[in-house]
Amino acid sequence: MRYEDMLIDTAYNLAEIENRDIKPGHPLENQCTYCLKQKNPAWYPVADIQVVRIWKINSVYTPEKGGADSGGWYSWRCPRHSFDGKPSLYAENAPQHLRPKYTHRCKTPVLGRPCGQVAVGFLNERWLCDEHARPIILSLRAEELLRAEDDDA
Repeated sequence: MRYEDMLIDTAYNLAEIENRDIKPGHPLENQCTYCLKQKNPAWYPVADIQVVRIWKINSVYTPEKGGADSGGWYSWRCPRHSFDGKPSLYAENAPQHLRPKYTHRCKTPVLGRPCGQVAVGFLNERWLCDEHARPIILSLRAEELLRAEDDDA
């Protein structure tokens, strides 16, 4: 696997990345993006690090640059900061061939972020999970029943 071929929102083992940067003095180790943000400069064995390509609002697809500069934002994650599987907030802006082959995720805001659960349908112009789709589905069913009663009368 190469950085530029990685799908977004998919965790890859760093040891399987062909064109990864080798840090001088640390050929078999790497650091965690989130540990570094917490001012923890710990080094972890490459086998323990996962790489995730995230698509952000300002991400641009630049395959000609190659490597970790090919588009999106890459994060290196230790076991304590493993990927939660939730999709990028701007995944729909990523090139189609970089999107994982999964079903859509719920876009209903929960505490300022999309819910992220697997969607059961496209309602009210957004993908919704079972929990967030249920009230809308029930309302649509009730309207349909009322229309059917009116037609019968």
